[in-house]
Amino acid sequence: MRWLILGLAASACGRISFDPIGTANGSPSDAKRDGATATGDGSTDGGLDPCSFAIPVTSGVRNAQSTCQGRDIIDACGPASTEEVVFSFMPPTTKSYNIAAYDPGNSNVSNSTQRAAAGCAGVTGSCAAITGTTLSAGMTYYFVVEASSGTCANIEFLVQ
Repeated sequence: MRWLILGLAASACGRISFDPIGTANGSPSDAKRDGATATGDGSTDGGLDPCSFAIPVTSGVRNAQSTCQGRDIIDACGPASTEEVVFSFMPPTTKSYNIAAYDPGNSNVSNSTQRAAAGCAGVTGSCAAITGTTLSAGMTYYFVVEASSGTCANIEFLVQ
């Protein structure tokens, strides 16, 4: 049924087309500014701020997401050129928090979390299955998760 509707829409409108990517010297001219991929060296793609795509989380609430969000802006714990998901957290109180990307529905951790550096210009610290760190109330912190396999993974991100 969906294909019938699409076919009817195409014939009614004349055609369905897509604009080609412009080229410069035989290579796509927007390869560094379309936001679809990263350079693979940990730097940002065309100046995109990875934290602008951050998903806000609440302490004690699991947030189910895929690590593949359609962009690879910074390199974190996964292999180079792996898409990431970025989470933001603003602690209500200053205390020690545990941060982890659990496998869906259980307490296993197959993918590490890393904290984003100031300004989200990269990452800081080492990769950890469960990160225990003291966070200050009222400040926003960003955490990056990439699939350790280099592909996509479903996770449940939790700060507690």
